[in-house]
Amino acid sequence: MLLLSIFTGTISLINYYYFALYNGVGQYINYQIALQVLMVFLSVIAIFGYKGRRVTRTYWFTGYRMFTIRFSLIIFSFIGSASVLFAFLNWNMFH
Repeated sequence: MLLLSIFTGTISLINYYYFALYNGVGQYINYQIALQVLMVFLSVIAIFGYKGRRVTRTYWFTGYRMFTIRFSLIIFSFIGSASVLFAFLNWNMFH
């Protein structure tokens, strides 16, 4: 699942790069939005399909819990993919 989230994050960044390169115009904007929806969907699958430890105790034993490194990378990939999708939809709605 970690590799899936790294893959979706990388494809999302490449997709946003081409979106910014052509200033959001062109005939491929609908394909880019569809690809980004697919990447967000795959990120959600990675979040719910992750079977490892999700949280661990802090190192100072203060009672707080924090995400593990692997699960935080999956969450970070989802946040990045969702924000790129949000940017696409806002750009498409207002232009």
